[in-house]
Amino acid sequence: MRIVGYDVDGPKCAQKFLNLTQNYQKYKQTVDSCICHDSTPEFFTEMRKIFGEKTNEAASDDDDDEEWLPKNKKKKKSLEEDDGDFLKKYLRKNSEQKDERFRELSSLIKRRNELLEEKLKQNKEIILLLGRFVKV
Repeated sequence: MRIVGYDVDGPKCAQKFLNLTQNYQKYKQTVDSCICHDSTPEFFTEMRKIFGEKTNEAASDDDDDEEWLPKNKKKKKSLEEDDGDFLKKYLRKNSEQKDERFRELSSLIKRRNELLEEKLKQNKEIILLLGRFVKV
């Protein structure tokens, strides 16, 4: 590979090839075992496990059941409902972020005001001390 112009580490390539062959063997075993009987959902979950496809475990059971239904049996979702839900979620998230930023800014402003008050008290004490020294 180095002769062709690729700067590749030999052990890394070997490990990658080994991983690919192991994944292929797992895939082949799963395909062979699932072809014999009709278990399509299990087949696809096995495929997802083998190839590392991440599934959303929090998905509702209705969505899983609906995936295997024929098109004419599936629940129809209107685009307006989807857009409305998205808009509501977006607005809620946006307002929560604004509230959080407002709380952070107000706490920072309060802290700054407290520091300014402390500095003002220190300045007043310094002025009083300087005034006493001038009078003496």
